[in-house]
Amino acid sequence: MKNMTVTAARLDKFLHFLNVLLGIAIGIALVGLILIAAFFLFHLDPSWVADSYTEIDIRLISLTIDPAYAPSPSVVLLTAAGSLILSLVGFFLGRKLVNCFRQILKPMKEGLPFHSTISENLKKSAVYVIVWGIVKNLTMLLEVLMIATQYQLPTLLLSDKITKVSFGYDVELGFLLVAAVLFLLSYVFRYGESLQQLSDETL
Repeated sequence: MKNMTVTAARLDKFLHFLNVLLGIAIGIALVGLILIAAFFLFHLDPSWVADSYTEIDIRLISLTIDPAYAPSPSVVLLTAAGSLILSLVGFFLGRKLVNCFRQILKPMKEGLPFHSTISENLKKSAVYVIVWGIVKNLTMLLEVLMIATQYQLPTLLLSDKITKVSFGYDVELGFLLVAAVLFLLSYVFRYGESLQQLSDETL
């Protein structure tokens, strides 16, 4: 029992630190959105901050193209705003997930592994994992679409040696496995809670 409480306390400290980092990330993303909004609101020159719109990074390949073929800085800023909004949603869901885990660890730190709140928080965690996974895949899709459409890469890459240009998108489904495990654990802990309640009533 002592090992459980000590481990739960240590994990809670780590999750608290992670929660602070996510809060900082949310703050940075909000500042970025405010700056982008200010550029459009006050009709400032977006090239002051969007000076890398001629650079394309496709994982293993980095390209520098002529500004004449690049999208306008305003379009790049709008796309960045969309990415920041999706990132904000992801960070927010991350904090909700971390808080759920901390609520699970709270009774464990007190030596109560089958507290009535644990199974419900496990279910909530599973739902947050699913939503977070969907948002993450949407963010990755947005990045692919941004590069492929705004920079018109199929046109840029055309040459006599290239007969076709296509772009793929990999869907990450690992979050579904994590969610399934969390749902399963919620039923296990609910069963443990019922046994604990029956034992308490018997005593």
